[in-house]
Amino acid sequence: MILADIDHCVGCRACEVACAEKHLGEVKGEAVGVEALLAARRMHVGISMGGTKPMPIQCRHCEDPTCLFACITGAMHRDPATGMVLVDEEKCVGCWTCLKMCSFGTIMVDQIGHRVLKCDKCFMDRPPACVEACPNNVLIIEEVEYVDQDACIGCGLCETLCLRGAIKLVDTEKGRKSQINQDLCKGCGICAASCPRDAIKMRYFTDEKAFETIAELLEVA
Repeated sequence: MILADIDHCVGCRACEVACAEKHLGEVKGEAVGVEALLAARRMHVGISMGGTKPMPIQCRHCEDPTCLFACITGAMHRDPATGMVLVDEEKCVGCWTCLKMCSFGTIMVDQIGHRVLKCDKCFMDRPPACVEACPNNVLIIEEVEYVDQDACIGCGLCETLCLRGAIKLVDTEKGRKSQINQDLCKGCGICAASCPRDAIKMRYFTDEKAFETIAELLEVA
């Protein structure tokens, strides 16, 4: 998952330029220079709704994507192999319905090709262009959930419950263990909450942090 530490973002837009350069070969027509870059980018740097600081704004590949449900041609779809919400640019007619429905402002417009564009995670290149270009390490690829192989008993409950098909039981040197596909995982926490051996951990949503937040809220109240 691509995460952003927005406290360190200075709005330099290096990620935006890198994204555009990565996709320049897909620009239709004879655009060059800045015009071509604007037609190629799949993300941008801006101020998010309710925010005050610049931050990278890119598709979150939502669990229930309003853009996909709103698309009138079927151009917006979820790739079953990666879980990403992608655009079939041949089917896109430029009605901009998805653009209006996205709550996060992550869908871009290619005025030259009259189509919409969105983050495709550089089709799983590691690292994606935006992450590699950031001079302040604002964008990072991080595992949101991980499996404690010593605690996992291979019961398969997490695999059954995972809504994204991100967890599979695999053969390891320690026997059958759960393995998380980080490209499919959205960090919902169902597996971690359900594991009978507490073998799946949420890297940024630990019990300790939850208790700290509750304590702070009680103090304010």
